[in-house]
Amino acid sequence: MLTVTLAATVSMRIPPLNPSLVSSVVTSLDPVKTSHTSRGLATSDSKSSKNTKSAKPTNMPAMIPTPAPSTSPSKSPSTPPSNSPTTAPSKSPSKAPSMSPTSSPSKSPTTSPSSPPGYRRRALMEGEERVKEQIPLERRLEIIEEMAPFGAKSDSSFFFTYDLISRKSCDALIEYMDKSLEHVIERRVELPVGSSTGAEHLHDAWTPFEDGISNQFDKKLYAEDLVELIGREETLKIIDFFEQSLGNLTIDCLYLARHAEPAGDLYLVPWHVDDYATLEITLNDNYEGGHVLHLNADGVHKTDNRPGSATAHMDDIVHGITPNTNGAKYMLIVKHHFNHPEKEGVVRLSRDIVDAIEISRLSK
Repeated sequence: MLTVTLAATVSMRIPPLNPSLVSSVVTSLDPVKTSHTSRGLATSDSKSSKNTKSAKPTNMPAMIPTPAPSTSPSKSPSTPPSNSPTTAPSKSPSKAPSMSPTSSPSKSPTTSPSSPPGYRRRALMEGEERVKEQIPLERRLEIIEEMAPFGAKSDSSFFFTYDLISRKSCDALIEYMDKSLEHVIERRVELPVGSSTGAEHLHDAWTPFEDGISNQFDKKLYAEDLVELIGREETLKIIDFFEQSLGNLTIDCLYLARHAEPAGDLYLVPWHVDDYATLEITLNDNYEGGHVLHLNADGVHKTDNRPGSATAHMDDIVHGITPNTNGAKYMLIVKHHFNHPEKEGVVRLSRDIVDAIEISRLSK
């Protein structure tokens, strides 16, 4: 049974950004501009398809706790809570050792639509609906059915835990992110526009949207940086939860994200499915909105945004994010991409890497 400790609420001080400086950063001249690779209900120019995948666990147990946390000491995130709203008659995926860059498993190519719809940051189009917490079962099943060609399943599940990392670690990551952003703004750096798939592979920082870093800023994080910022033990906890939740997959993408308020009436992330497995750790709580909602046949599930909490899911669950308002949301994102040759053999974080960093530190 998963028990958690309710930490006292602590407001984190995030330095305000100078709007005049933000607006002066040019972000539309990227020679490696990439399409978003999530597949959803919205229409855009995305051309990605889902042809091959790495091996992934099947019949994973649902771990979707929604009740308020208790005051008991926190335990391992791999233990499902007894009051979970959904259950699956299967065993948990086993933990697997970190894989070498050349040993990533794969499946044979499968047939899929050649041009699945993607999404870009834009206003909702006529007939589309906002991501919301209350959706009737009939409509939920319709949404899932519309995205079934891209891997969506009605019985999909996700994983959640409180306090995967400490408040101290969250604060350290936020401070590092703010310093990186201030550096970009003050030096008027021209950031590339792209998704984590292409941009994270080629650049240290980028913005996913045309209107630039005033709305969203992403910063690649190297394993050495993560260990230095939050320590070896907390870094290993992230690797453990990734493997316990998502199985024997390499971590090929690691970055920090800052989501500010959308400009005007633009909407950020409608209902969609990803072409990657992902773990997201919330770092702060002094903002409104920005909730990740997961949708399956059992309902629409909203997880707690408490700093240090983590959500993980495969690429078969429909999900979206409510508009972020009144403050910026900070996250640590960990991913494994499917069907992206440029990620083949890439390992950003593993136990072997963390051990090598520790050996190097001790030898100095």
